[in-house]
Amino acid sequence: PQALAAPGLAGLMAATVQRPTDVQAWIALGRAYDGTGQFTETLAAYDKALALEPGSDDVALLRAGVLVRAGSAREALPVLTSLAARFPDNPDTLLLLGLAQDKTGAPAATATLRRFLQLAPDAPTAPGVRNLLARR
Repeated sequence: PQALAAPGLAGLMAATVQRPTDVQAWIALGRAYDGTGQFTETLAAYDKALALEPGSDDVALLRAGVLVRAGSAREALPVLTSLAARFPDNPDTLLLLGLAQDKTGAPAATATLRRFLQLAPDAPTAPGVRNLLARR
């Protein structure tokens, strides 16, 4: 799979060189890196996108998701908490916040994940969340 991803990555990297201020090019590069599990490179691409568009909640959420998956849930918590305060009914935000809370041992994780399930009971991630809650 990594060999198949390489040409796409090369094209996306070239796009960021040709259009260094194109936020969407940086996001696309970040997504491609994320797909290959290259978390450091993913974060760097999202950081560049955020530098170009500091108020982008979408990029902040993408970046926080990478942090949670990369084992840096504590670093993601402030951003996710802020996003959840502004968007209390956003299932993606609640899922990531709940997972970050779970990984850091925060007592609010159960309530956050239950709220996620209320909002998105049929989400592809819902069965995993139900299993996580059953083990708590």
